[in-house]
Amino acid sequence: LVWVCMPFTSSAGIHSSLIVPVMVGGRHSGVLTLASQAPGEWDPEDVAVIKAVVRQLGSALERFDLLSQTKEQARQVQQILDTVPDGVLLLDESYHIVDANPAANEYLAYLITDPSSNQPITVLGGRSMDEFIEYTPEQPWHEVICEGPPRRVFEIAIRSIYEEHPSRGWVVVIRDVSVERENQARTQMQDRLATVGQLAAGIAHDFNNIMAAIQVYVDLFAIDTNISQEGHQRLEIIQNQIFRASGLIR
Repeated sequence: LVWVCMPFTSSAGIHSSLIVPVMVGGRHSGVLTLASQAPGEWDPEDVAVIKAVVRQLGSALERFDLLSQTKEQARQVQQILDTVPDGVLLLDESYHIVDANPAANEYLAYLITDPSSNQPITVLGGRSMDEFIEYTPEQPWHEVICEGPPRRVFEIAIRSIYEEHPSRGWVVVIRDVSVERENQARTQMQDRLATVGQLAAGIAHDFNNIMAAIQVYVDLFAIDTNISQEGHQRLEIIQNQIFRASGLIR
């Protein structure tokens, strides 16, 4: 505590003052200054009261700082939730929606019958909430298909917010994997077509070898002088069919 007697304040009628530092979180945050028109020291009881007031003021400022920090952190968390592509839902113990980010509101239009109602969510995509709560570390996500139109595929995971009280609240994460599933199906189809193409190429190669062997024997028969005119006509028919078969394979 500092007692100050400043002659230059006499014109204002102040003959003594008391300056008390205000501490917030162990740091000097400001001062509380009291002025009196009576000269002399301050009564010890008054000083004790002022100390108590300053301590309360410091505590109030500290709580205010904590509240400001908490609000800022909540704002940052909300900003993150609003920008992530996954849908995030917070549900209470009876599955009522406490909070939802924009992506979750969009996905709920496909997953529940009436997203605008305040009814608890008991079913997602035709599957009960109890099914989603049951999961294993190997299979933490549940796939839900909404035929639409348009057809949408979602992966959903539900976890308890409070480990010590598992049923007091839930966080639901919803991922839209429609494009991913379409790309997987397209890739699988391309792989199957590539396999069929390789098989067809192998068959064509073997078939050409067979046609080549038949062609050799047709050529041998064609130079045989014992073959009749009618036989040569038949060989010519075989020759034409070989050409057609080779062209078909190409």
